[in-house]
Amino acid sequence: MPDLVSRGKFESRLADELVVVFAKYQLEIQGLLSSFDTTLGDLKKLPKSLYDALQADLTQILEQVLIEAYIEAFTSMDGFLADNSQTTARRGALFIINDAEQWASFYAPKLAGQIADVTKTKLREIADRSPLLPISGLGIRNVVRPFLGLSRAQLVARTEVTNAISVAEGRAVSTSSQDIIATMFWFTRDDERVCIICEPRHKKPRGTNWEMPPPAHPRCRCFPFWKIEYSDGRIVWSRTLVEVELGNAQILEL
Repeated sequence: MPDLVSRGKFESRLADELVVVFAKYQLEIQGLLSSFDTTLGDLKKLPKSLYDALQADLTQILEQVLIEAYIEAFTSMDGFLADNSQTTARRGALFIINDAEQWASFYAPKLAGQIADVTKTKLREIADRSPLLPISGLGIRNVVRPFLGLSRAQLVARTEVTNAISVAEGRAVSTSSQDIIATMFWFTRDDERVCIICEPRHKKPRGTNWEMPPPAHPRCRCFPFWKIEYSDGRIVWSRTLVEVELGNAQILEL
């Protein structure tokens, strides 16, 4: 259950590493299309090997950072469940690491492939719109930057760190041996930036007007809360509003 400060660190780190990779491929594309008679149509001539290499580089970065975010979220939720239990101990680090690696080894290559495929599709769409338009080296970088630049890096980082945390917390709850009833609630940041997709879900439990946990869309800033009901009648909440912001405690009012 990372607070927003911790979550923000994972987002910033992933975004920074993605920017480095994206900049590498901006330069590579510029180098491949550096002749004096280059046109936008030449974007369709970029080799498959370039997109394959992009996918491989992205997979490596995504796996590493998402595994770490997953481990922190799983460990935090698992500790919370154990601390509130009278019988169940925390699970070992090896179990959590293996779970994180198993998830990321499947998810990261798939995500990286989607990013590479969308990049290829978007560049080919630009090529088809003005195939004969001459373009310089700097112009090439300006064309590819929306798909291989800071904005996209930040979008991927925020969306996928949110996803890793949601998945990890869900796994920690679903694989717990405790006799509990766990209900996930949706929480937005409850500010002026909340979108029309997420605003109606605020403080609503799963099964009312949503099923899949955050993120609901790219750049989603929402996060799950858990209501845990133990067999002895106790009810505890996995997070509190101040804890989300600062890592402290405050009673959660629904």
